[in-house]
Amino acid sequence: MSQTQVARPDSIQEEDPHNEPPTKKQKSRRPASPSAPLILPHQRLKAWQPILTPKTVLPILFAIGIIFAPIGGLLLWASASVQELVIDYTDCASTAGEEFTPIPSSKVSSSFKSSNNTAVPQWRLTRNTTTPPYSVTIRDTPVCTLQFSIPNDIGPPVYLYYRLTNFYQNHRRYVKSLDTDQLKGNALSNSSIGGSSCDPIKRDANGKAYYPCGLIANSLFNDTLNSPVAVNLAGGAPGEAYRMTNKSIAWGSDAELYKKTKYTNDQVSPPPNWHERFPDGYTDENPIPDLSTYEEFQVWMRTAGLPTFSKLALRNDEDTMTTGIYQMDIYDFFPVKVYDGTKSVLISTRTVVGGKNSFLGIAYVVVGGICVVLGVVFTIAHLIKPRFVLDFLAFKVVKLDLELLETKNSLHELLYNVDEAGQGIGAGVYGRLEENRGKRPNATTVFVHTTFAGLTRYKTIHRSCDVDKPSEELRLSHRYLQKNEPLKNELWDAQSVQQRYTRFVVDHSNHAHDKRQTPAMPPIYTIDTYIHIVSDTASSNPQSPDYVTDTQIQNQLRYLTAAYRNSSIGYRLAGIDRTTNDTWAANGDDLGMKRSLRRGTYSALNIYYQSQLQTTSGTTGVPTGALLLGSCSLPAAGVTRSTLPDAYVVDGCNILSGTLPGGNIGGYNLGGTTAHEVGHWNGLLHTFNGYTCSSADFGDYVADTPQQVSSTSGCPSSRDTCPNSGVSAGIYNGVGGPNPYGPQGYSGPDPIHNFMDYSTDVCYEGFSPGQSARMLNLWRIYREGL
Repeated sequence: MSQTQVARPDSIQEEDPHNEPPTKKQKSRRPASPSAPLILPHQRLKAWQPILTPKTVLPILFAIGIIFAPIGGLLLWASASVQELVIDYTDCASTAGEEFTPIPSSKVSSSFKSSNNTAVPQWRLTRNTTTPPYSVTIRDTPVCTLQFSIPNDIGPPVYLYYRLTNFYQNHRRYVKSLDTDQLKGNALSNSSIGGSSCDPIKRDANGKAYYPCGLIANSLFNDTLNSPVAVNLAGGAPGEAYRMTNKSIAWGSDAELYKKTKYTNDQVSPPPNWHERFPDGYTDENPIPDLSTYEEFQVWMRTAGLPTFSKLALRNDEDTMTTGIYQMDIYDFFPVKVYDGTKSVLISTRTVVGGKNSFLGIAYVVVGGICVVLGVVFTIAHLIKPRFVLDFLAFKVVKLDLELLETKNSLHELLYNVDEAGQGIGAGVYGRLEENRGKRPNATTVFVHTTFAGLTRYKTIHRSCDVDKPSEELRLSHRYLQKNEPLKNELWDAQSVQQRYTRFVVDHSNHAHDKRQTPAMPPIYTIDTYIHIVSDTASSNPQSPDYVTDTQIQNQLRYLTAAYRNSSIGYRLAGIDRTTNDTWAANGDDLGMKRSLRRGTYSALNIYYQSQLQTTSGTTGVPTGALLLGSCSLPAAGVTRSTLPDAYVVDGCNILSGTLPGGNIGGYNLGGTTAHEVGHWNGLLHTFNGYTCSSADFGDYVADTPQQVSSTSGCPSSRDTCPNSGVSAGIYNGVGGPNPYGPQGYSGPDPIHNFMDYSTDVCYEGFSPGQSARMLNLWRIYREGL
């Protein structure tokens, strides 16, 4: 039979989940009918996954940088244009005297357009009788008077805030401590409040409900900030108050949460921290505050997310705050030192982006800068050393007909068909027959590879890969061995492989397939292996990241030896050579390369690791330069000791060097590609051979690899594409007794960990005992002694 080289579609394109044959759907637990009530919404959601390539990533990086950096600059400019004055008055009560004294510079910060602000802010502390809002008259009130200058006109509008630090309003227990029904005006009973979420501020010692209850209301900021008064305006004008209002300081949505209560004054008590303002509780002279109009309370109840926050207290939307010196009285009640906090007063303007905060602008500039830098670095890297990246948005299947010419042993004609599946999203698959330039009738090569097609439309893909159809001679050998290998119906295991399959061989010289006994043979045969490293000019440089090192070769041979150890097959390194040839590296002259490099006899394994393994130029219907993972020849009949080497010079394996351990082909760089391709060289077929679950399908002709309708993509946890396959005993009666497995073998999950599936390298675990026995016998039929 001709030495049919079978490329491993085998390749990266097999990762396409849409690339499945149309003959059988996989089982699904989803209800069959679209109207079935058990279908969940997510089962019908469309999904999309971006493919990151240099052509898509680099423009995105530069676009983000070009957009974000200017936006960040505008935000920084807007933040810098905000004019504000911040004075920390925490220590006023303990430090200031009855006369004005300078405020420490560490407690003052300002940002104004004018730099003529030479006046140093001052403070003083007096004790007066005051009447804060919603309060009785309070004697001996500490009044902190701040004196500061405004160097240039600001506003309108002008806003006055108070700022607290180290106050955690976002604490879970604090945030939950309120009763929304009570705030909406409902007169809840004492027992209802006792069971509410206002813990621990629910009821007083007499069992009377607090109104408003909860920790938030109890800790209300109770310093009174009065409007600034101008004491020395520019030009000597008499001083007057810059009147600010506490109206419209709360969010409109917040006001809707509060209603006037239905409680009477004697039904509830003020929270504990409100005692100084309501020393006698709620009375007719000092009644319950109307929370629907108490905007200072509404502002406080909107809890802050961070421990440092500012809340609006007063505003003036109409008048300009003119240049001059101002004084502002603050009724100092709110304690902050008990929790190591501070309190400040802040006078500020706003811009279209809010108050003074440079964080957002800095973040935009940093992100934009990083994206531009990364774009430049990746662009340089891509120009210096571009890497081939699969375009999973490109797909094209080319119909091919492979006519296998009849050999001198009168083999049957073999026709390979790969159905045209159209174009769509998925890995590109191309099939092509290329007859060797020597025109030897039993030298046919099949290439299956990935490529770019530049397509953007989606169409479901169906793939049929008939590389599992070997020569008629090899197929008959497989069928005979399938029928007669399971002597005494034993399952294959390592011991039975050594004990049973070393005691007979099959004579195929006359197609009678007569069994003849032979003396027991050694349980392991060793194959002389010649490794040829064929590199392009760039990768031949030892400094190149794609250079094939001696360590990679040694690791690959270790992997290959370990993969076949349980199959009683060994590999001995017979020689290594290195060749630099850009044409050969890209498979441009396969026959010439092998005529020059091949070593050994027909029983010697020659592996050509090519740095740019791809299709040759002039291939009709297939783009030149499409990348291949590998291809390998199947055993062929008709080779004898007298056969000239040039007749089987193409025998061997072509493998992309990037699949060596540590190579640059992600998912296929552990060494599994070589183990898979050498399996073809030893005569094995794909585990999904036939692409059907039909009882008439012989699959891969090995009984202990369950029938499989399609190849495996990636490394799924489990997969069973033929759950009902497997035929009862009695179909075959071999020379060793009945074969219980039938033409399909037994049923079970797909052999996704088998080297002859298309799983990624990390998924591979080994060959089945049946495959091991098959390789031993096919070796003796086709290659032994040659």
